[in-house]
Amino acid sequence: MVPFYKKSMSFIKRILKRPRHKEIIFSIQKKLFLKKCELIFRESIFVLKNSNLSEKSAQLTYTSILSIVPLLAILFTFIHTINGLNDFFVQTISPTIIKHFGVVAGLQISEYLHVLIKNLEVKELGVISLITFLITVILLLLRIEDTFDEIMDIKSKLSLFNRLTKCWVILTITPFILAIASIKSDQFINLIPITNFDAFNTFAIKGFRVGFGMFFQALFFIIIYYIMPTKRLNIRVVILGGIISSLLFEGLQFLNVYLARRAFSGDPIHMYGTAPLIAVLFFVWLRIIWIITLFGAALTISSQRILFYKNALSKQLFPRKSLADCLTVYKIISQQFQKSNEATTINHIVKASNLNKKEAEDWIEYLVHHKFICTSGEVSDDILYIPTYKSLMSEKDQVAFLKRLLTDDDLEKNGMISEINLLFERNQKK
Repeated sequence: MVPFYKKSMSFIKRILKRPRHKEIIFSIQKKLFLKKCELIFRESIFVLKNSNLSEKSAQLTYTSILSIVPLLAILFTFIHTINGLNDFFVQTISPTIIKHFGVVAGLQISEYLHVLIKNLEVKELGVISLITFLITVILLLLRIEDTFDEIMDIKSKLSLFNRLTKCWVILTITPFILAIASIKSDQFINLIPITNFDAFNTFAIKGFRVGFGMFFQALFFIIIYYIMPTKRLNIRVVILGGIISSLLFEGLQFLNVYLARRAFSGDPIHMYGTAPLIAVLFFVWLRIIWIITLFGAALTISSQRILFYKNALSKQLFPRKSLADCLTVYKIISQQFQKSNEATTINHIVKASNLNKKEAEDWIEYLVHHKFICTSGEVSDDILYIPTYKSLMSEKDQVAFLKRLLTDDDLEKNGMISEINLLFERNQKK
């Protein structure tokens, strides 16, 4: 029992550690699929832990609750303008809610929302209310964009026009994608007036509906992960994140149906009033949806970092600006130690070098890997860095030291090293 406990604790500690440089390169070179999956999961845990998933999901849930009426107003105002889509909610959104909350709670939530939506037409809202609602929804989408950028450690921002264009695309496209995705629900078929219902209830038709609906449900998450972040990610990792999030969202229905049945089981211990229970279930549902969405975002950026790690590393070392960045990071650490006799933190390096945090972390990994600096632990905000004794002694012969600093990498077997050598030879002649 004790060895099993020790192995379990060791496994948990390993999972909670961020992937190291050698692990990533080894898994890529050896093409170890399971190892890559493990590293992506570990990187995702690191990203979520450092981005405060619980806090961000709570903020987005609260903002969504405050913005739900304006959001529905804007979405269905646009839908009401298209002739023939007056029953859009009943035929699409309602089946999804019933699927996730069960018949009892789902019908009541659908009824509340349906009554609300019928009163949200343009003629009922007025111009001022419509503009106010539109601004509220845009602020919600911009907040979602900022959250995605924080999780993915993206510092740059698009122009206001491009951000507003992005919001408009999401508001017009995603409702119809979600509507098509609801075709997999059995309640969707029940709403269609057909005479021969059994012909549409065969295993083949049901399988087609489920596959078709799942495709568009995954497409919804793919669009969100591709459009919302300021920086475009590789489409393959976006597809991976969208599929995983879609599967997690599909699994959410089983949890919600269980909770709904538990809440409305008729047992006095679990019954505290219908309306409060429905509200609580709906809020919990929103919170879990945001957790799933943010987890998918973390998984997407983690997949990008792991699967394309070697490409990113080689691109960093080619331009002369990146060579200067590497020297800058080392210089900051070295001068802090030699002048003030103090170790350096990642935050100080980012502030002093004007690099983004990911670039600084990559160069620290590089310097640690080649023993130019030493560290008190894993790369994080509270870890300290100092130059090694060997580096301090080698700095006296600056040309040879800097040459070794930038070329002593057994992972780069290409023309880059000769290019760097030529650069140093020219500088030495000067």
